[in-house]
Amino acid sequence: RLFDSPWTCQAVFRSLKPLAKNYVLRLLLVTVPVPQAHQAALSSLLDLDLYRQGQQAGRPTFQLHPTFQAQLQWALSTGGHMLGEVPRSVLAAAPNREALDAFAHNQWEALQ
Repeated sequence: RLFDSPWTCQAVFRSLKPLAKNYVLRLLLVTVPVPQAHQAALSSLLDLDLYRQGQQAGRPTFQLHPTFQAQLQWALSTGGHMLGEVPRSVLAAAPNREALDAFAHNQWEALQ
């Protein structure tokens, strides 16, 4: 019953340590057994330059693109703008109704 509410699930997710969040996100949309989907997932991450492989002290290392990682962490953990929400900076720069009406009128008159 604990996970019956999406709000509870989100609260539990936010309380996880970063590596645990990583595991949850990696498995969140996987609908096939992990070994089968693993290589395809890595290929798509590499193709998009989201995933970087390296070596440190002779051991393999794996890391997300740092900018992508920071932006997605911010969006998921601090409640950044929801998709489709217009940022205030864009709204402030948008013309008001009167300016739009005047522009539309001038465009219409130019057609006649």
